[in-house]
Amino acid sequence: MPRVQKKLQNYLILNKYLTLLFGFNDMDDFRKELKGKPEGLNQHKKFYYTEILQNCNISNELRQKLNQYDENIQEYLKHINQNRDPPIILKYFQYIAILLTEIYLDKYYNEFDILISDFTN
Repeated sequence: MPRVQKKLQNYLILNKYLTLLFGFNDMDDFRKELKGKPEGLNQHKKFYYTEILQNCNISNELRQKLNQYDENIQEYLKHINQNRDPPIILKYFQYIAILLTEIYLDKYYNEFDILISDFTN
């Protein structure tokens, strides 16, 4: 009988919660959606990754919040790149890590009751 490899990411509640916000089952779905897509900003000064995720099956509220998260991530990157040559350009997995952190911190500090309710329902 072949040994089935279990992925820790599939057993982390917060991880599952955040991926479900985008209609994904796991982090592999993020990878499939974003890997190989252009890096950096598009002509509208928004990350290509943000634009791709806004076209996923997500709530209108999250779609709008992605714009604010995008701006925040650009500000972090601008600060980090201030004295760098060449500047850092985020890979898809770095963008995902920062984006999911942004979402969690926003919910934790601004929508804590909703966050807790989502976990208890």
